[in-house]
Amino acid sequence: MNYRPILLALSLAWLLAASDARAEFIVIFDEFGNGVVTNPTGNSAAMQVLQSPITNPPGPLTYDLAGNPLVGLIPTAGTYALFDNGPTDIQDYIVFTNQGTIQFYSQNNDPTIDVSLADQWPFPTLTPFMSFQEGIFGSVTYTPTAGQPSSFHAAVGPVTYTFVSEGTVAEPSSLLLLGVGVLGGLGVAAWRGRPRRG
Repeated sequence: MNYRPILLALSLAWLLAASDARAEFIVIFDEFGNGVVTNPTGNSAAMQVLQSPITNPPGPLTYDLAGNPLVGLIPTAGTYALFDNGPTDIQDYIVFTNQGTIQFYSQNNDPTIDVSLADQWPFPTLTPFMSFQEGIFGSVTYTPTAGQPSSFHAAVGPVTYTFVSEGTVAEPSSLLLLGVGVLGGLGVAAWRGRPRRG
């Protein structure tokens, strides 16, 4: 059994639960065309893919952030890079455009496995504002400060992004159910582990 999607979903459910208390936007997306936006009130919506290598016309994997009903804002434009074995080993580019879209480019190192939508478009050479070391499942979680690429106007409040390069983001309803299940399981474990009288 492949546990990677399950572990990734658990991590993302924890991120949503932990971040909700800070009243901020949460944006999570992967290189397969799956993305979720959660607004400061806790409502979630899937991110729409505007273009990909399999659309007509084809293009890079492009998410609609500004057009999402929970967002409606264009963040500051700019580019981030994700690297694996050192800063020169760039595996992914995340581009926030002036049109309020997000483009995801990924290196296609082995076309026989893990071929995502982001892998199927030519990998460009870009100059990133900042580079990140890929973490578990190739993911990076980042909260930009005001004026940095991907940030919103200061009056809107903070936004936290999770870029997922080697895993799949679940639908909003799946994340909610998983989060409830995890919390319930932790509650049962704590109840069973309580000291007993007598």
